Amino acid sequence: AEGLCRPCAFVNSTEGCKFGLGCRFCHIAGGHPEINRHRPCKGKRERAKRKMAYLERTIARDPTLLHEHRVKLPAIIERGPRVQSRAIAQLSQVAAQAQCMAEHSGARTARR
Repeated sequence: AEGLCRPCAFVNSTEGCKFGLGCRFCHIAGGHPEINRHRPCKGKRERAKRKMAYLERTIARDPTLLHEHRVKLPAIIERGPRVQSRAIAQLSQVAAQAQCMAEHSGARTARR
């Protein structure tokens, strides 16, 4: 059935799929691009998470950094357009929250 194919994660691996024709997943010639992508090692993923947390703290202190394009995303995030857009959206949300908090605290001090 069209669109119901679930790709085999092992068909394009170095060892291949051990089930062969008995595998209950698709072995499409050319493979599935979402399965063929390389997943970064755990260390690289952890470094990217730490860098993103640092960027969030930095932008929370000064939201203008994001809009001035003075923020450097980790290389592992810059490589993937989907991951990059999610990271920028996340940082934009932090910047918007920080600006809202700054405006709110500024309005409170102006009333006093």
